[in-house]
Amino acid sequence: MGVKDLWNILSPSCEKKSLWELQGLTIAIDLSSWIVDSQSIGDNTQMNMYLRNLFFRTSYLLLLGVKPVFILEGKAPSLKHDTIARRQQTLKESQTQSKNRNGNRGRLNCLQKRCEELLMSLGVRCYKSEGEAEALCSRLNELDVVDAVISQDSDCFLYGARVVLRNFTMSPSYTCDMYRMENVEAKLGLGRQKLLALSLLCGCDYEAGVHGVGKQSALKFLETLSNDQVLDRLRGWRSDDLYEYRIKGSQMTQEEKLEHNIRKKALLDPTFPSEDVISEFMSAKSVDVPKFEWTKPSLPNFVTMADRLLAWEDDYTCSKFLPLVTRWHLQHDGAECGLRLLEIVKRRAVRGVASYELRWHHDGVGDLTTVEPVHLIEQVYPELHQAFVQSKEKPKKGKGRKKKNDKEPGLDNIENLLGKLDISGKEIKQPNKKRSKQNGTKGLQTLDRFLLREATTNRMCDDITSESTTVCHSTPIRNINHDSSFHYLSDESGVDSPLRKNKTDLKSKKSLSLENVNQEDISESPHLSLTFHSLIDCSVDSDAFNLSDIVNSIVARTSVNPAVKIWANNIK
Repeated sequence: MGVKDLWNILSPSCEKKSLWELQGLTIAIDLSSWIVDSQSIGDNTQMNMYLRNLFFRTSYLLLLGVKPVFILEGKAPSLKHDTIARRQQTLKESQTQSKNRNGNRGRLNCLQKRCEELLMSLGVRCYKSEGEAEALCSRLNELDVVDAVISQDSDCFLYGARVVLRNFTMSPSYTCDMYRMENVEAKLGLGRQKLLALSLLCGCDYEAGVHGVGKQSALKFLETLSNDQVLDRLRGWRSDDLYEYRIKGSQMTQEEKLEHNIRKKALLDPTFPSEDVISEFMSAKSVDVPKFEWTKPSLPNFVTMADRLLAWEDDYTCSKFLPLVTRWHLQHDGAECGLRLLEIVKRRAVRGVASYELRWHHDGVGDLTTVEPVHLIEQVYPELHQAFVQSKEKPKKGKGRKKKNDKEPGLDNIENLLGKLDISGKEIKQPNKKRSKQNGTKGLQTLDRFLLREATTNRMCDDITSESTTVCHSTPIRNINHDSSFHYLSDESGVDSPLRKNKTDLKSKKSLSLENVNQEDISESPHLSLTFHSLIDCSVDSDAFNLSDIVNSIVARTSVNPAVKIWANNIK
């Protein structure tokens, strides 16, 4: 229905939307499109499928917060009488053909009356259009009375609609296709007048179109024109002789040749372009603006209708209908509805919306549960809401008393570090690498070993000076014991220098025994009896050892290690 192949042409601008995204919108609904959708479904076991679908779709929209404005078909324009007759013949209703050639739509009107009866029981009002339902829906959208239009007719855009929703689908996907006119103009370059020109060339409900002109050639022609000049160009085809002049002079471009071929076929119809069709789509008709109004749903009326037309059991009918009554009750500030709220059962979240599961009581039905938004309960039942919130609050735990610590913050860590310092001359046990990194003692242990090596080396150097050349004091000597040796090699300058050699080299070299060293001074704990005088008296500059930093570090630890205290006193 509508313009031929227009939905396929507009498909690049289609947006798939969840029905949840329609929340809070006011939408004009072409009721006949929903009826036709249900009638076109193949064999089904449901009685009056169009009524069943209408109920569940309307209930979903109302509970979603959508404001539906239903528009019924009026008398069809005279331009559409032939189209209606052809459709009835397709549906094998030729016996009513003569009666419906005036556009009264006898069968459709009967179905619409049943739909209107069902909607009235839900408290939703319907409005009847003077002509096409999609025309009134589009006009309301153009005037910003509604936010969108639900219809299967593509000629809604020609009537002025800006947002059209089609393929309205409930379970299981709950989606619809959205077409925005701004996207159509931006992506496809098709404005309202171009779409109207396309309907005149390719055909619509009111015009059969130009024979031999397809959508591809029509779209290529429309690309050469702006939206504002396209209708004037079509009107000027009959009076413009520029084409004949250019044909004779063979001056036509490819675009002009395409337009000439379309023009030649279009002028075979003496009424092209039809001003009646242009007027039907483009005339700004005055309308009585309908507004959404939701009155109190009637449970008795709906139960009677559901039993008669849908063959539903009363229990099933009440379970599906009463959630509409509770929602209407809350949205209308607690107006009387025949239901009494008993309690808030628990918290719920419906697509990110904070909600409550409520338990109600109906005198004729009994108890039932519904899920309602929290803000409605807070507005209508503030005391019940507050009591529920307080019942769910957890008692605050008492804060325990903090244990007083006589020591200053961080003092324990400092004392632990100082306690780990060892200058007793014994081999220092290497801690775990991870633990060393955590405790931060690696640098202090290295300092202890450095002091031990330097002190022992310098003392040995003082004793050996008389027999050998001066030894560099920075040469490290590891793990000096009573039976250790101090090895020398003579370089080209004739000066002996200490070197650490591997085991194979040491066997081939002569060693200098430390027998001349005073063993009493270093027998038990050599570094305890050493002073810094031997370091200071050496020929090497004492600044190279950073003695001031070493002394300060040792003095800071005198309160921890007695051995360090004795040594520090000697230094002083």
